[in-house]
Amino acid sequence: MKANIPWHRYSLITYLTRKLQNKSPQLGKTALQKFIFLLQELEGVDCGYDFILYNYGPYDPQIQIDLSVVKNLKGVEIENSIWGLGYEIRPGSKAEEICKRGQNFLKEFSKQIDHIIDVFGNYPAKFLGLISTIVYILKERNGNIFLKDLEKTIKEIKPHFSSKDIEEALSVLEKAGFVEIRNGKLFLK
Repeated sequence: MKANIPWHRYSLITYLTRKLQNKSPQLGKTALQKFIFLLQELEGVDCGYDFILYNYGPYDPQIQIDLSVVKNLKGVEIENSIWGLGYEIRPGSKAEEICKRGQNFLKEFSKQIDHIIDVFGNYPAKFLGLISTIVYILKERNGNIFLKDLEKTIKEIKPHFSSKDIEEALSVLEKAGFVEIRNGKLFLK
């Protein structure tokens, strides 16, 4: 009997942690969720997660479970943030070994993974939560929505974001080529 170990997911978590180490303002549990969601939804990489809309945007509890496994395997280290808010995830002593276990997956999707890191890697978790919530709503609306309806929906879900914040998030998505805005409507490409 052969164990069905999801090395592709474990290696993805480890790889993202390594690549974002010096790029992300703080890679914590929330930001990790958002990077994986954006990779899966915007780049079409089937990571095997099923996201729901939660407090900080799209969320899958399986990522938390996988992150704990990767921590126990010493692929990552998780510590309380020095700022006292949330967590900080860093590569662990066995990070390279974990990445090797899922090297086929990482090799096959390296372009897509690196693109997500390049586009979103410099943003804090809060902004990633807004961006991923926009993408989630777009997916729920079959890839298109009127801008006024999107803004209304975002403000119902996340009232702390201003119209300017939403506009900035849309600009990031549009510049990266993930969405298109025309005639007052937003389309997922």
